[in-house]
Amino acid sequence: MRRLLLLSLLLLPGGAAVAPAPLPASAGAFHLTREPGLSAGVQAALADLPRGVRVGILLREVGGGPVLEAQEPDGAFIPASTTKLVTAASVLHGVGGAGARGRRS
Repeated sequence: MRRLLLLSLLLLPGGAAVAPAPLPASAGAFHLTREPGLSAGVQAALADLPRGVRVGILLREVGGGPVLEAQEPDGAFIPASTTKLVTAASVLHGVGGAGARGRRS
């Protein structure tokens, strides 16, 4: 019964229909910018990566300046520093700890 009442109110001329408010003049003034690609040097450095490896790069000027180079800047990746910590921990575990020199267990 409530659905029927709601539908009838929406279908009545001038009933619940409200015209959208006009946009302010400044609302139409926006600029879309495309992220810059990668330079030839960075592309060459990434050319030998194994298949299936994803790389995200975001290079901008110090202090939050403009983006200089970008490739998948919004991608979800494991930061390289985290990967380095896990690698270092596994190496230390393999040699018997931080105090061990050259001996393997």
